Amino acid sequence: MVHGAEEGNQFVVDDQPFNVNGFNTYWFMVFDVDQSTRGKVTEAFQQANSVGPTVCRTRAFNDGQWRALQKSLSARDFVVSQTISDSHIRFIKSWMQAHIDDLEKVLGMQFLFGEFSVSSKDPGNNSSFGDTLISTVCKTLLDSTKKGGSGTGGLLWQLFPDGTDYMDDGYAVVLSKSASTSNLISLH
Repeated sequence: MVHGAEEGNQFVVDDQPFNVNGFNTYWFMVFDVDQSTRGKVTEAFQQANSVGPTVCRTRAFNDGQWRALQKSLSARDFVVSQTISDSHIRFIKSWMQAHIDDLEKVLGMQFLFGEFSVSSKDPGNNSSFGDTLISTVCKTLLDSTKKGGSGTGGLLWQLFPDGTDYMDDGYAVVLSKSASTSNLISLH
């Protein structure tokens, strides 16, 4: 098992800066407890592996509800920063940079952009806008990381495999259906 640590305003693994590049998958637990859908978890990991993520964030419980692995809550420790998905790209970049600068210069802490995506259900949003958002987020974080800054990475909301359209809340990213998005993620 690899253990990470904090060094100044960056995460490190084996004394090297660690850039968080990954995705959110709240649905893993729900699918994994059912033998008929368990293969979708493996499929999602296989698709994600093709673009080189370093982190997958999921829920390991379902608050004692349907398909719960456990019946009561355990500790949760998520670092989440959110923005409105249909905001202008310039605002997002400016908002991110302001938070990165504050965390770096004032607090000496890491900036992990915990959830970002574009809803396909919002009027005017399309795959081109989504790719622009992903590129903007990744480039802003990568530029910070390259200069030793506190922008340590981001987690795309949310990765799904083929055949799970019924779970899509508008934010689903299916890598096998979007070559441009897959390419963007693999470049960062």
